[in-house]
Order: sequence, then structure tokens, then C-alpha cells
Amino acid sequence: MTDAPNLPGPTRPALDPPASPSPWEADPAARGAVGPGGSLVAVVGGGISGLTSAYLLARAGARVLLLERGPRLGGKILTQPLAGLPLEAGPDGFLDRPEAVALCRELGLESELVETLTTRAYRWEGNGLRLLEAEGGRPATGSPARLLSLRGGLQRLVERLEEDMRGLAPRARVHPLTPVEGVEPAAGAGFRLRLGTGQVVRADAVVIGTPAHQAAELVSACSPGAADILMEVRYLDLAVINLIYPGRPWPLPGSGFLVAERDGRLISGCTWLSSKWPHLDRPGCTAIRVTVGGSGRREWMRLDDATLVAEAHRELVLALGPAPRPDLARVVRWRQAVPDPRSLDPGRPTRAQAALPPGLALAGGGYRGGGIASCIAAAGEAAALARRHLRAG
Repeated sequence: MTDAPNLPGPTRPALDPPASPSPWEADPAARGAVGPGGSLVAVVGGGISGLTSAYLLARAGARVLLLERGPRLGGKILTQPLAGLPLEAGPDGFLDRPEAVALCRELGLESELVETLTTRAYRWEGNGLRLLEAEGGRPATGSPARLLSLRGGLQRLVERLEEDMRGLAPRARVHPLTPVEGVEPAAGAGFRLRLGTGQVVRADAVVIGTPAHQAAELVSACSPGAADILMEVRYLDLAVINLIYPGRPWPLPGSGFLVAERDGRLISGCTWLSSKWPHLDRPGCTAIRVTVGGSGRREWMRLDDATLVAEAHRELVLALGPAPRPDLARVVRWRQAVPDPRSLDPGRPTRAQAALPPGLALAGGGYRGGGIASCIAAAGEAAALARRHLRAG
């Protein structure tokens, strides 16, 4: 993906005003100009955290430079059609936190939101599936919050954010394939960003929207203490295997199952996509998603994709009963995909932010837990910090 020419903002029907203001609009600093006309905010990382931060800042009137080391935006949000279905290679939904719903509304995506058909889930233990139970022996119905997705896939969220960023050019600029090697205090005020190209960018404020271990490397020159705090977050590797089976090989009365780690299975979880999401329920086929890894085990990494698919199918048959092999399969492997839940500390992001100099904000929501919705909320907080810093300057 290369930097595209300036595009006009997309035309959309007017939306009814929300019942309550967007969470970030409640901050008076979100309205109007955010600082002197020449002020520049550099956003490092084009995943959903960095992309949302850049969008909010540009929409509020700041000059924004979004720098992403990879060829595409969106991070681990990746929709890959299979058998005509928009299947996710990364997260397949997000909690209906106010910030996430408000962002979809502002981007004109509210009509595309879909909710899960069921929250009933199971655990594969021993020789069978057991319904997950909440306290008191009642069947677990998942979180009180709803789980949402987009009818055309979560990639729609990334595409719409990117479209709006392009529409805000030249105030907002997006540069993929532009790695940032470090952030340093600049003489006088502001920050210097060292790029992998050997260039240096001067910015009045910086938002870091990368995973914790990358953020630690970037901020080490500004705050070794913050870097040490961020390095405490460990990450796990995993693979996502999307499978298309002919017909309805199994009755799937729920959203899927987790696997007890002590049983030593290859797969760590299974999502019955055709039963979970209304937009993935199509006659004539069944979509199933299997995750491998994510628990610290690494044996699976030595297997090629064909073997992973064969082993995943074998274990599905053990759990659910006989079935023909899948018609289609796709494997996506993620290195350092998700934070290890055992290493998460709710207070760590706050401590790390407090150790940083003013004008340098952390937007990485993944190490706070909570997935996409958490990333969007963290992006709003980071953008607000950068706005306040520019206004104070």
C-alpha cells in the first residue's frame, strides 16, 4: 500500500444526533483548534489504536503524521473472504463500549453493526463439551456487554478511518512502510523521531500506538522507567485457522468452545461462526474458526499449514463427532499476537504514562485488555492528552 493522492471526504447521509455525546467529545479540548497552526502530532503505529488517535486528532484540527512500519493499516484487524464470507484472521468482534459504538456512528457504520446470535459457550474437557457456567450453577451467557461486528467484516472500520484520514489531507498524512526507530526529546521543546530511512521528524507531540514491547523501545530515550514498565507485558504467538465445511456437519447450539490447557490439545479454542454471527450464517456451508497457540506452547509452530489444518480437523472430530474434511481452509500466523493475560496489570498503562514527559502519549489499548474496544478507548485518551499538551503550549 502506498500513500494515495488526496481524496474528497466520502458523502454519507446525515445521521441523527446520538442520545449522548461521544465519550471524547465530552472533553472541551476536543472541539475547535487544538493548538498553533504549525503544531504537528506524530502518531506511531497504524493499528486500530494509532489509526483512531490520528483520526480524532485530525478531525479536531491538528496536523497529523501517521507513521506505520508495515505495508497496511489496521494491525491485526484483517478480513479475508473465504467462500464469499467475510471471515476474520484477527479479532472477530468487539465489545459495545460507548467509545467503539460512537466511532462507528461517526464513521457512518452504525447501520452495518451486527450482534451475536448467541452467547452460549462450552469448554472441551476430557471426552466431551461442558456448558460454561457462571456463579450459582447457571449457564454462562457471556459478558453483560454485547459483542458486535460489522456485516462486511471488521476491515470496514479500518477502511473508513483511512478514507476519512485521506479526506483530511494535507492536514493529515499517512505513511506506510515508514518504521520509527526511536523518539527523543528535542532541543527546546517537542520531540525528534528517528526513522528507519535515516530521516528525522520533529513533532510537538507524539502518540505511540504500538504493542507494549515496541512502545518500550521507542520511549526508552525519553523515559527508561516507562520503558521498564512496558517491558513487563509478555506476548503470545497464535494462529487462526478458518475452515469452510460442506452443509451442516454438526449441530452447533452456541458460539463455540474453549479447550482446557491441561488436556494438551493442539487447538486452544473454536468459534462456530455460522451459529455466532448472523452475517456468516449461509445455507449450504458451515464456517468454523479454530485458534492454535496463545498459551505459551510452541510445538505447533513447527507444523506447516496443511498439517495444522489436518490436526485441527482431527481434534474437531474428537470434540464434535465424525464429519467430512473441510472444503476450504486458510491459516494466518501471528507472532507476538496478544498480551499474555497472566502478565496484564490494570494499573500498568497509567504508571507508564505518568513516567513519560508531557506531550508523549500511549495509545496501545491491547495491553490494557479488552480487545478492539479497549484500543479505541485508549486512542481517545491519548488523543486528548496530545490535544491538551498542544493547547497548553
